[in-house]
Amino acid sequence: MRTLADSISRRQQIARLYDEVLSASRSLRPLAVPSACHHNFYKYVVFCRSAEVAADLGKSLRGHHGIHLGGPVYGTPCHMQPVFRPFLSSSQRRSACAPRTSVHRSILP
Repeated sequence: MRTLADSISRRQQIARLYDEVLSASRSLRPLAVPSACHHNFYKYVVFCRSAEVAADLGKSLRGHHGIHLGGPVYGTPCHMQPVFRPFLSSSQRRSACAPRTSVHRSILP
């Protein structure tokens, strides 16, 4: 049975692979993770140059690899949803949750 640490380690390995592949892209930019952070990569966030690029990316991955992307990261971040407002200090209102994704086996080494 895999441990949480093993799962996070594997996600980080996949994220490094994505970072390497995307480093040359002019249309896609991964979320920058500060070196002092230990990101669990619940989601691997990529910023696209435009909505059209995002749509094309989804179509291409689906058509060529059978990979179905999830929707965009929350339009309104969870911590800014009205239900949480009474519980947040002003510093917490400036924070955000970082997201990971799984990777399809066909594109792993």
